[in-house]
Amino acid sequence: MKLNYNPDGWQISDERIRVPLSSPYDVATEHDNISDVEIYTQKNKGGTRLIENTDYTVDYNGEKSFRKNVISFSQSFAGQTLHVWYKTTGDIVEADDINIIEDRLSGGLLYLYHECKGVL
Repeated sequence: MKLNYNPDGWQISDERIRVPLSSPYDVATEHDNISDVEIYTQKNKGGTRLIENTDYTVDYNGEKSFRKNVISFSQSFAGQTLHVWYKTTGDIVEADDINIIEDRLSGGLLYLYHECKGVL
């Protein structure tokens, strides 16, 4: 199941990522199912634009992660902070995502119960 599914894609602009200092030089974007990736060395599409399949590759097929959101960089970018622009059709929902929401809701309901039990 995808969260906030949009077949036309949501534009994600200027997501800041940091390439690991050591191999593998893989970075997962904040969102899943990415496409139309552009990467720059500075924010707001400033600096140098990196070249796909030369400076980096994108796991569009989900070979590294079923979320289809892993970008692999060449060693020359190790330790650098970069800025990514991409589209996403929506995030994959996992049980952990639902459990976090459920825990937050349960905590809020428990708080309300304790606050209101003397009032009613």
